[in-house]
Amino acid sequence: AKLLADVSKEPAVMIWLDNANNGYNPNSPPNENFGREVMQLYSLGVNTLNSDGSVVLDPNNPGQPLPTYSEADVKSMALALTGFQLRTQQAIGTYPAYVDQIVFNTAAHAPATNGGFLVMGQTIPDGKQCPWTYTTYLAASLSSSCVVDNAALSLANNQTTWAYEATEMLERLVTEHPSAAMIKRISTVWGQTVNDPNQIGKVVAAIAADPEFYAGKYSMIKEPIEFEADAIRALGGATSNSVTAAVTRPLANAINDTARMAQEVWDPPSVFSFYYPGDKEGLVNNAQLLGVWSSATDLAGSARTAACSNCSIFLDFTSFAQTKQTNDLAG
Repeated sequence: AKLLADVSKEPAVMIWLDNANNGYNPNSPPNENFGREVMQLYSLGVNTLNSDGSVVLDPNNPGQPLPTYSEADVKSMALALTGFQLRTQQAIGTYPAYVDQIVFNTAAHAPATNGGFLVMGQTIPDGKQCPWTYTTYLAASLSSSCVVDNAALSLANNQTTWAYEATEMLERLVTEHPSAAMIKRISTVWGQTVNDPNQIGKVVAAIAADPEFYAGKYSMIKEPIEFEADAIRALGGATSNSVTAAVTRPLANAINDTARMAQEVWDPPSVFSFYYPGDKEGLVNNAQLLGVWSSATDLAGSARTAACSNCSIFLDFTSFAQTKQTNDLAG
């Protein structure tokens, strides 16, 4: 819940999902994009789930899945999330960039009904009663609403969130096709630890200790950015410049490499990032594989024995030269 609340207040998220400067006007409804996506993408998904990840069927619409939320819920959530505004400030230091900050404007926030906003039958409290005492905004006078924190807490305690998030974590850490039994076990741990400050850590520990964990070994391909970062790390790579304007050179190299592999850094094609959950194999095609080889050539061409003033990345090929196993060499 804390992670969801923090992510929801990130400037990049608010810009990308249209909640930056999304104010209340009684004659014009607020933008509903983030109100929808915080449920659809970040917590619940679109269908009500059993603890094993299977879809609950709608008793009033035979054979159809039961939606997790309605359009009325989206509208109410959008009203709850109004009042957050973007403030741009120049960063301190030599890096020539601007850093966006989010502030809360009470005057731009929709008025609550009976102290809160009704979403999926639950009232999300407004006001200053925050579930986390250490939640603050970037200016001391702007801590007048805890509605994002309260919304995150409400969503985190929905049992569909437990199964949805457990499934997504398994799809990323183990296999894109986790069994119903494994989803149920991890979903149970998710629910048991939902109010634990170290919830994510305990869920990951449960995944690693699960009897099916190693069955997923070698079942997933690496994403292009994983290939790029893993190769540089494995070969002791490092940028040759401190974090200044010159840092754009190694970043540009990585962007060019991943773009050739159909995963250009920071430029996903949709809110689902570069692939839909459970469809990582969709990244693999002939062009992407050629991009992998081209990127490997780029990395080899960047090899230096030491940092230099005019090279963007240097690699240490000593460990590569000492490789004994054929499988390791191929990897």
